[in-house]
Amino acid sequence: MSELITLEELFQEHGEDRFFQVPDYQRSYSWENEHREDLLEDISDLLLHDATHFTGTVVAARPDEPDGTYQIVDGQQRLTTLVLLLGRLALRLEALGDSEGVGGIDLEEVRDRFIRSRQRVGATRPRLELNTDTTALFRELCLKSEIPNEHIPPRNKAETNLLQAAHQVDRYLKAYDRERLEALHHAVTRRMGFLFYAPRNGTEIGLMFEVINSRGKPLSELDKVKNFLIYYANRHGMPDLHEQVNKAWAGILTDLNAVGMTTNDEEQMFLQSCWVPFGDPRARKSGPVYEGLKAQVAQESREGGYRRLSAFVRLLRHGAQTFRALYSRKAVSEKTAESIWRERVSFHPRLASVLPLLVALYYRESNGERRAVTLELIEKLNFRYYVLGIASRSDSRQSELFQLAYDYFHGDPNVPGGEFTTESLQERLRAFVRENADRRRMIKNLVLEADESWDFYEWPGLKFFLASYEQSLCESKRHSKPLPELLSRRDPDTYNDFYHREHIVAQNDQEDIDAESADYIKRRLGNFVLMREGTNKAASDGRAVDKIQDTYEATGMNRLYQVQELQEFLDRAEAYVWNERGWKVEAKGCRDQRLRYLMDRREEHLVAFALERWHVPGADPEELPTVRVDSVFTDGAVWQRA
Repeated sequence: MSELITLEELFQEHGEDRFFQVPDYQRSYSWENEHREDLLEDISDLLLHDATHFTGTVVAARPDEPDGTYQIVDGQQRLTTLVLLLGRLALRLEALGDSEGVGGIDLEEVRDRFIRSRQRVGATRPRLELNTDTTALFRELCLKSEIPNEHIPPRNKAETNLLQAAHQVDRYLKAYDRERLEALHHAVTRRMGFLFYAPRNGTEIGLMFEVINSRGKPLSELDKVKNFLIYYANRHGMPDLHEQVNKAWAGILTDLNAVGMTTNDEEQMFLQSCWVPFGDPRARKSGPVYEGLKAQVAQESREGGYRRLSAFVRLLRHGAQTFRALYSRKAVSEKTAESIWRERVSFHPRLASVLPLLVALYYRESNGERRAVTLELIEKLNFRYYVLGIASRSDSRQSELFQLAYDYFHGDPNVPGGEFTTESLQERLRAFVRENADRRRMIKNLVLEADESWDFYEWPGLKFFLASYEQSLCESKRHSKPLPELLSRRDPDTYNDFYHREHIVAQNDQEDIDAESADYIKRRLGNFVLMREGTNKAASDGRAVDKIQDTYEATGMNRLYQVQELQEFLDRAEAYVWNERGWKVEAKGCRDQRLRYLMDRREEHLVAFALERWHVPGADPEELPTVRVDSVFTDGAVWQRA
């Protein structure tokens, strides 16, 4: 049919009811506030003008039985929003004390026509049924005035969108009195026009499957993969695969939503981390997973395609559990070696290159001790090579680690002489550290030479590094300071989670020293410290010596150990320039050398900490080197091994 039909006519043709369902291969409800706002503005315009408004196209696969359900292929976002609007409108009229509405509108008839049809006593049939992960909530929002408790977290992004839609629609309806609500109902049901297409031909339906992957709001790769899995299962008569995908996807979305990974980019990161070890380790070709999966399955027999897709679904489900464990970042009372290293690596600012290794590790290895050893190696490799910035943009060696994840995932340790065991993976990781991230490179990336322009304030790993340093100071004093407490974002329900990286010598300091020297000092690693929010605000741009002696001292119990030890470094610096060098306090050179000496000694401590903390047995010599940092007397290299 090519003429415009109303919403009433869409749901009823020649007196016969139509029922619609969003199939599981379709994307879940994804409209956000701006999309709904556009639709509500169109409705408001209809109230001002007596005309029919073209609203959109609905494409659905025609059912085989006369009273069957149409499977929506295109148009579900707009249709879902309009049905929700009508459901909330009926509830709004009831709240105003009008069970029959205004001007003869029968609210039960509204519900029967657009929300659920009463086929017999005690039994109803949804007029629009969403896919598995949202249909129950959608029905509740259409029929119950009270929106579910917001303290119960939505299971996925689609549920979040539906809850936000209900609130947005309620706010919109609240602005209207009864008479305007009658006009609104009339406008929505009788003056919004749709083009409706309902082919029966299987070829046309196959083409429509491709349409849903290219129309409207861009689908994420994860959406496309799910669409393809369900479509393949239905087309080839594989109900068990269909059921496996539905069950797995509910868990996948719940796990990703639990750790706040709901954007297309975050879903893509998850999907790629699973696809690299499973399907294609080539970095440039691992992005379009949907196309890669289709291409691989096309080369398989029916049975081979089933096995491959079923195996990928299992990995995706397991991978989502891995992501949830990795990114939950909650401090636990009983630490294990595995949980410690998993927590540490989860806070790295750059993880993309090792995520496929982590997914493969948790899928392949069931032994906790072997997982812990491997996690430690992955964390240390990633920090040394990627977080420290040893990796170059021109050659990040990501493809090497992707291939490693692929080889490990497909190895079989249960076969004698198997190609790839977890111990084999550990040796390859140690070799990578030896060849690409040795100690000398580590030190070079931690100590700023006098002629370098880099500013450590711009280092993405600075806060993680300082938090790890604080944690080590706490451990040396038999205290505990969990990384989540030091690194988590602002949370009004907690107290000690407001820590920031701060300058000791401020950007606009009042030190009376040479400008070039001051610029160098401000950019060094030794000039940065982790502080509680507000600790540094009182001193602001005051002289560093005054801040250390007065403001930082006054913070008392709120001080971190790395703030507390600044006084010790200052005392050593003053003893050196006054006693050993014989400088006078008021001399300009005295202030410059005092700050340089303080930074030198502090950086020696920081470098020593890093070499010990990220030491890799089997890749590094067992004896830790002593590093001397000297910016007081040298015009060339600032550091050297003692």
